[in-house]
Amino acid sequence: MGYAATLMHELIHRLQRRGGSDDDLDRHLQDLGMFQSIKRKILYLFLPECEMVGHTMIGATIGARLFATLVFRNCHIKALGCLTVLIMAPCFTYAKPWRGIVPLHTTRVAVEQKFGRRPMMDRGDTVVYDFENERASIEYSRGPCSNKLSHWDVPRDVVISIWITPKTDLKAADFNLDKNYKKMRDEHRPQLVHYINEEVGIEYNVDEPSGIVGLIKYLPSAAERNLRCPAHKHNVKKNGKRLLTSLK
Repeated sequence: MGYAATLMHELIHRLQRRGGSDDDLDRHLQDLGMFQSIKRKILYLFLPECEMVGHTMIGATIGARLFATLVFRNCHIKALGCLTVLIMAPCFTYAKPWRGIVPLHTTRVAVEQKFGRRPMMDRGDTVVYDFENERASIEYSRGPCSNKLSHWDVPRDVVISIWITPKTDLKAADFNLDKNYKKMRDEHRPQLVHYINEEVGIEYNVDEPSGIVGLIKYLPSAAERNLRCPAHKHNVKKNGKRLLTSLK
């Protein structure tokens, strides 16, 4: 999200600082690394409007020049808006990634290409990879909701969650667990506090006396709740209410 926001901010800054023709706009887009193929696909949506210039005001040289400029500027403004949406949309809907692995989107094949096909432990739908500073437990989908054991309506072997166990002491104070996180106490282990951000799908389990993070969970984001299988929605709410108590 940081790259996309910086990209759009820089583009807007250049356009405000320097006016210029449509050729200038094209050059700014190229300078910022925009792919012409993406631009052409977006502009195709507004091709009829852009082509108005070629069919109207023929012979009125001065008026046609002004009209052409206005039409093409309007076309580019709309295209720029669509481009912004296309760049930023995934940032608002996808869960927070871990090492490029995104719940409900990354496949087992992609994970194995990244970390290898021989994890430390392989239990079929759950594999464990061991790293220098952490251990990762990755759970895969058993298939869409037609499979009664499935929790998420995604194809088989798609990552649905990642649990990270740090091997070093990580202080909760270093993670900026602010008002965006719900603070829940574990009823079975009262010293354990869960900091949960449902919007991006991440949870930190913190030992309250020491302030040490013992577990980090990467989960589907709130925007993708609709993909949870109906048979398991009730169980999630019931278990969550039984195990955790809200802290305010």
